[in-house]
Amino acid sequence: MYSLCCKTLSSMGLICLLLASTGWTEEVDKPETVWSASRDLIWSASDGLRREIFFSSLINQKWTEPFQVTYDNADNLTPSIDRTSRGMRYAVWAAVDQTGHIIRYAVSEKGGWSEARTIPELPWTATTPFISVGPDDDIWVVFAGNNGDSDDIYYTRLAGTAWTKPERVHAENQVPDIQPYLEIDDTGRMLLTWEGYRGDRYRTLRSVWNGEGWGEEFLLEEDGDAESALEEPSTSEIPEFVEDRLHAFLRVYDR
Repeated sequence: MYSLCCKTLSSMGLICLLLASTGWTEEVDKPETVWSASRDLIWSASDGLRREIFFSSLINQKWTEPFQVTYDNADNLTPSIDRTSRGMRYAVWAAVDQTGHIIRYAVSEKGGWSEARTIPELPWTATTPFISVGPDDDIWVVFAGNNGDSDDIYYTRLAGTAWTKPERVHAENQVPDIQPYLEIDDTGRMLLTWEGYRGDRYRTLRSVWNGEGWGEEFLLEEDGDAESALEEPSTSEIPEFVEDRLHAFLRVYDR
């Protein structure tokens, strides 16, 4: 499996081109439209009052009619999406309302999406989530969280029907860690990359899942064996009906 991620183009949005191959543990139907969809697009756009989440798929070289996923009183930002090998899609995003900054997700259903749900036991604030389906068929979400000090990188996993308690990835520190994304390489390794303030500037950091936890962080540019996954995607990949392309996330499937 191989997953290609990209740079954040805005503090409030990602555009990503990804290759993914994933699994799931539940028995679900496999609609033909799921398997003919070569790309999924999810984005945040204003409905005149607040920002909502919208979804479309590229099927037989044609984008489906945009579907509105959220209808609530929150500003919904920085979405990402992945699908399992059985065709179940999971979308995740940050929601900002009068209660604070939280992370919500939805699951594809026949003809639409489930009601938005909140990931439990989050830090005081939680932002910029990124979702990937792991080689063990679990749903993984990484995000930047803050418990009253500086931002740290957290992860949680949906194993079966329950989310694990979010845990910090790296050692405790007093500097900001932001903008995480999670990729699966062609050997099945899970690679978590983020921007962390180290020394006198932000640096690109990485940690590798060892089966029981995340390994010690290292500077990506100083590790000769780790090729950077950062790429500049072309905004031409985003269809014209998405007005604000800096708030869009595009996943490209290799199957």
